[in-house]
Amino acid sequence: MAAILLALLALLALLALLALLALLALLHLLGLPDVAAELFAHTVHRLLSRLLLLTLLLTVYLLWLLLALLLSSLLLWLLLSLLVLWLLVVCLLALLWLWL
Repeated sequence: MAAILLALLALLALLALLALLALLALLHLLGLPDVAAELFAHTVHRLLSRLLLLTLLLTVYLLWLLLALLLSSLLLWLLLSLLVLWLLVVCLLALLWLWL
């Protein structure tokens, strides 16, 4: 599931970059290369920071699940799963805050 989510996110980022490149080409044709360069730098920075945050979140989630499975205690597994779910919700809210 995480791999599918990452693949979809990567595809979305690629489509966003393609749309941005089309916009940059239009701005350059209109004679505004400085505006195009600033827009490109700002947008790429935001996209890369979001992709990095999402990748980090998925890695932490998978590591917690692996640790819970290795410990093999049902109660501990449930507690760790709840903790991971809470961390995921908090991080998704942070990602939403960054997106807006």
